[in-house]
Amino acid sequence: MVVSIEDVAKLSREEKLALLKKLKAQKVRQRPSSYPLSYNQKALWFMARQAPESPAYNAAFTARIRSQVNVAALQQAFQTLLDRHEALRTTFSRENGEGVQTVQPDRPVSFAEIDASEWTEEELHQEVKAAYERPFDLESGPVMRVALFKRTEADRILLVTLHHTACDGWSIWLLLDELRSLYRAELSGTPAKLRAPNRSFIDCVEWQNKMLAS
Repeated sequence: MVVSIEDVAKLSREEKLALLKKLKAQKVRQRPSSYPLSYNQKALWFMARQAPESPAYNAAFTARIRSQVNVAALQQAFQTLLDRHEALRTTFSRENGEGVQTVQPDRPVSFAEIDASEWTEEELHQEVKAAYERPFDLESGPVMRVALFKRTEADRILLVTLHHTACDGWSIWLLLDELRSLYRAELSGTPAKLRAPNRSFIDCVEWQNKMLAS
């Protein structure tokens, strides 16, 4: 697909987003279907397979929001985050006895809004904890889940849970920083001022393997 700068300039915001999504999907399809794991991922993948029901490798961010939330805008912000980062659209499986990862070209964000208006604080705590501890299916995905527990219109708990094979602590803070910009952009109806990722995690894995083999 070849698109000139002049053609892009004539597109609406929605058309630009649709074009970007199509180009990303095309780029993924041009790559090999699966990739090797990084050395850290190999260890995590092996341990996760030994105890698939364990939440030991779940990473999470939880916040209590004491203000109005535009749920549709928040969900779209998470969807854009998923579209931006291949690691959040990755599944993990086994080929020829080795762990491999596959980037899915198009995937809806796992986003659930849960009515918690009649729960006690103890019930709320237990339900949030249970949502965090729910195991991930690395083979089919997703590797990121979002749950929004609604107490009232101005009292919600946001839980973002990711599997450690797809992120680390540093990554979570970067994602949350981008999420803030994306949510504000959705509210204002203007594009978020974020740099396009110039490296994917797959690029980093390839670099690591070449370095260690040299």
